[in-house]
Amino acid sequence: MQSVRRHTLAEALNQSLGSLDLGRLKKAASSEESELVRLTDPPENRLLSECCTPQGLQLEQRTVKYVNDTRNSCPALNSHFVPAPHLSQEQKDAVTSILTTRDRVFSFRGVAGSGKTTTLREVQRGLSKAGHTVFAITPTTSAARVLRKEGFAQATTVEDLLRNAEKRDGLENAVVICDEAGLKSNRQGAELFRLAHKHNMRVLLVGDVRQHVSVEAGDFLRVLEAHSKLGRCQVQEIHRQIPKCYRAAVTQMAAGNVRQGLEELDRLNWIREGRSSYLEQAAVDFLRLTDHGRNLDRCLAVSFSWGSQVH
Repeated sequence: MQSVRRHTLAEALNQSLGSLDLGRLKKAASSEESELVRLTDPPENRLLSECCTPQGLQLEQRTVKYVNDTRNSCPALNSHFVPAPHLSQEQKDAVTSILTTRDRVFSFRGVAGSGKTTTLREVQRGLSKAGHTVFAITPTTSAARVLRKEGFAQATTVEDLLRNAEKRDGLENAVVICDEAGLKSNRQGAELFRLAHKHNMRVLLVGDVRQHVSVEAGDFLRVLEAHSKLGRCQVQEIHRQIPKCYRAAVTQMAAGNVRQGLEELDRLNWIREGRSSYLEQAAVDFLRLTDHGRNLDRCLAVSFSWGSQVH
């Protein structure tokens, strides 16, 4: 709550540099005429509680109401589909839950490495067998290209779908798979639901609020998970990391137990304190592991910024 207060005041000062002092700002923010909507009562001796604008609150209320009002209002997407045998039982259950839901808006959560894309490809296969048109939308053009390579032919960005929807064919009764839904803002979520209502579309929100937050105002998916009756399924078993010891550490971190996960990696001797020479040592290790740069796929070097890279 202190963070919300501090950031709100700081941004207001930043937008009015030289023309507004902190005392006047605090008084204005605390007045009855303030345009801020308080979401919680301010504790004693604190001028601002958690707050938002009236417009932001209306968008959140509108999207929550849409999810609640459209529950159990649609036929199943493909209730007879049998998932492929190579999927894990957890993935099969997720596919079945998605294809049999009668909600207009449904959520699919999966931790990193749990096979979300593999599961979604099978969902798409089930949708196609039932004659549904599928649109996959992502936050960025690069992510859309990745999805197209994964078999989602009509993958595009969220903004492209929202801005150019009326130019597209096949929207009526289509299914929209919204990838990385945790990155969607209140505005994008509200516009997506408006489009779904207009064209009788179904929406599958794919994402994990523990991984990402939106850049624009609002936290669309988190609001729905906390305040609506959003139906959901999830996959939690990690498949990407093959060695059991590595997978155990990653599973701990995916569950929010970062300290335990790092301690497990440390026990495996996979965390090294490089001290002042860590960049030089990283360069030496990189060249050793990649056979002096001839096999770059063997090692990934990550730096904080372009300026800190070793050349």
